[in-house]
Amino acid sequence: MMFVGIAICEPYRSDSMTIYPSTSSCRTHHIDSNGDPVYGQRFKWVLPFHDPGLAPVENFEGSYHITPVGKPAYDVKFDRTFGYYQGFAAVQKGQLWFHIDAQGNRIYPENWDWCGNFQGGFCVVRLNNRMFHIRPDGTKMNENGWTYAGDFRENSAVVRDDFGLCGHIDINGQYLHDQKFIELGVFHKSFAIAKDQSGWHHIDQLGQSLYPFRFENLEPFYNGIAKAVTISGVDVLIDEKGNISPLMGQLNSRKNELISFPLPILEGNVKEKEKQLREQLMFVARHMYKMGYNYTIDGNISHRLSEDKILVSPTGQHLGFISPEDFVVMDKEGNLIDGDRNPTSEWRLHNRIYNMRPDVHCVIHAHPPSAIAASVANVDLGKVFSHYSPIPTTDFALNCTEDTAKVLEPYIKTQNWAILKRHGVVTWANSLFNAFLRLEGLEQSARIVTKANAITEIQPMPESDVQQLFRMWGLDFDSYSTGMRTK
Repeated sequence: MMFVGIAICEPYRSDSMTIYPSTSSCRTHHIDSNGDPVYGQRFKWVLPFHDPGLAPVENFEGSYHITPVGKPAYDVKFDRTFGYYQGFAAVQKGQLWFHIDAQGNRIYPENWDWCGNFQGGFCVVRLNNRMFHIRPDGTKMNENGWTYAGDFRENSAVVRDDFGLCGHIDINGQYLHDQKFIELGVFHKSFAIAKDQSGWHHIDQLGQSLYPFRFENLEPFYNGIAKAVTISGVDVLIDEKGNISPLMGQLNSRKNELISFPLPILEGNVKEKEKQLREQLMFVARHMYKMGYNYTIDGNISHRLSEDKILVSPTGQHLGFISPEDFVVMDKEGNLIDGDRNPTSEWRLHNRIYNMRPDVHCVIHAHPPSAIAASVANVDLGKVFSHYSPIPTTDFALNCTEDTAKVLEPYIKTQNWAILKRHGVVTWANSLFNAFLRLEGLEQSARIVTKANAITEIQPMPESDVQQLFRMWGLDFDSYSTGMRTK
């Protein structure tokens, strides 16, 4: 069958878009838009057409490229051929790999152990267990090479050095920034995914994190949002500003159970909103228990209902078994408004935060073991761990007293979390989910630091690095250095 209007290097174009035949489902020939074969012969296998209008195929003679009418583009045969990228195709002949042009001619004299495809004017090749970027004339960008090198995209590529750390290089082979990571993705619309000791996150072109969170798994941004999996295995969406939204109805593969994190409050009457909040608080409270952040009747959680009403867990309640009906409503002085049990005995710290921070809608008080251990050992997480904004530790105070709220006061307006010395952790945020994420991130930081501290004495971060982190978070280093953070 004749494919009308298509010839080598002059593919048919419609509305400025190149139209090529596609591969058949059996991968033995190519078909047109109606599903009809565009030529009569059949091959062992075929790959898609790429500019300049050629497709890799293989028959009993070997592997080569054909035109859209099924004719060979040149006379040479290879052991394996691949698609054309930026005018050149990778081929294999025996144990040798190299690139050819559209006429089947070698474009340089060098041979490699493996070849990639040209992207951004460079191609990745492998030789003697090293990877290099080469130019179309076969010359190497870097004579020493790398243990791994990726394709160029947006004028940069990912490389891995001899120490096993990844970085970004530019088209001159120079590092774009001085940040190194365990794993790293290529830049996509100015952002890349990166993995450090705490997990995955997004970075900008300076190698700086866009937000303080870390994830177990993470995808690149797609039109401003990306899917992520939290350290505890919950699927979420995160945007370029670090705002996080939960995904509902997901199966947690770790525990084989349905995780239902809170949705935004829907429109409706006051009673309907309160009903939704009770269910959401229950889900998060139970998840906190499953993650080991609370035991027995420890911990409490609350959410602002209105300017003068707060929905809160009751005193003596095991959060792992709490139900929506168990939550009670209190006023700003801790008086019971609705419910048959008294509010949590830590109601003072909840109300103190709500009174001082009108923007806060949720407060979580938990007892994660690693964070408490760090406070007992006088380990300042912010001085030894670089990935989170400052984590203050309060002076010691008796729990369930006014003193607990009082020692927390200095940090309420400037921070969003704190460790209560020898007691627990408090996080506060504009949403229930963000308050939980802060708890999760803080405990992950403490877990890493306490494990490292058990191996050897941890050296504090240099003051210059701490100052740089404070500038990144928009915080006042002078307040920190003069005692804003207590020992």
